[in-house]
Formats: sequence, structure tokens, C-alpha cells
Amino acid sequence: MRDHFTRRLELLSWDEAACWRQLEQICEDGKDKRYVNEVDLSFANDILEALARIGDEVEQRVLSVLSQEIENFEHNPMKWMEPLMVTLAGLIQMDAAIPMILGKLHEDDSLLAGYCIEALSRVGTDAVVAVVANDFSDADRHFRLYAANVFENIHSDLSVEKAVDLLATEEDQRVQRDLAHAALSHFAQETVEPVRQ
Repeated sequence: MRDHFTRRLELLSWDEAACWRQLEQICEDGKDKRYVNEVDLSFANDILEALARIGDEVEQRVLSVLSQEIENFEHNPMKWMEPLMVTLAGLIQMDAAIPMILGKLHEDDSLLAGYCIEALSRVGTDAVVAVVANDFSDADRHFRLYAANVFENIHSDLSVEKAVDLLATEEDQRVQRDLAHAALSHFAQETVEPVRQ
């Protein structure tokens, strides 16, 4: 672990511009790579940690990347920059990015979905729970499967309430199972009977 820890310490001395340059270089180097293990995401995540310490000054750049509509990811560094910006939005708990991340969760992209779930869970507010619940019933199955994880990860009374309410009307058995698991994960007594039913 020494090398990794040393690198994280070194990043404390990097300014914002240096962090962005290195992050862009990692994404550029990975634009023709297909698999996550081919890209230095460990270094990228350490850079995100450094950028998150800078705080509000990086928000505009994150929003700029997340607002882009990308039609073709082939030979495009955005295939890695987009999920990294989702991660950074979660690290700095950006309320302004919630609608954009939620929109990306509607896309049927299992890799990006994992980043979106983690980011929304890191923001971790009842505002996140409310917008996810609002989109839930009318959304495609893949969104509902992903979104159940958000109710599991955000520990609040509203998460329990929404998971139980949505479970009562959900017809897909797999989504039901995930909502039931999310509800029970809070160890709230009131979830036991609805899940049993």
C-alpha cells in the first residue's frame, strides 16, 4: 500500500490545473480501451480525491462535462471522463448535479449506472431519495433495478417509506426483491410485514 499512499500524499501539493491535466491525460490514453482494467482508474480516483478537496471551484467544470450529450463514445476520452465526473459530483456532494446523474441512470449502461448509484448515495440526502422515487414507477425496468440500490444506501426514514410504498405497487419480481432488500436493510420494524406480504 506504500506506493499508493505516497501518491495520495504527493497529490496534496498539486494545484487544480495539474489535477485536470493529468485526469484528461488518463482519459485520452484510455479512449481506445474497452475494459476498466486497461485504464489507470486507481490514479484517476486519487486525482478525484484531490479535486474534491478543492471544493466549490470544480463544480462548474463537473456540470459542464455532465451536461454534454455524447452520441458516440468510440475513440472518445469522454467514455471515461463522464463516469469520473459522476464520481466527483458524488465526492463533493453536488446537489446541482442530481438531475444530470439521474438522467444518466435512465440510460441502460451498467458501467455508468454503478457510478451513478454510488454518486447519488454519496450525496445521500432526502432530496435524492425524493427525485429517484418520483421517477421510479414510470421508468424502465433497468432504472428500477438500479434505483433500488439508492434506497438501500441512503439511510433515512424517507428511504424506508419510499421503498415500502414502491414495493406495494411493483409487479416485476426481481425489482420487488431488490426493493424488499432495500427496505429491510434499514432494520426498521415497519418494513417486516410489507415485505412478508
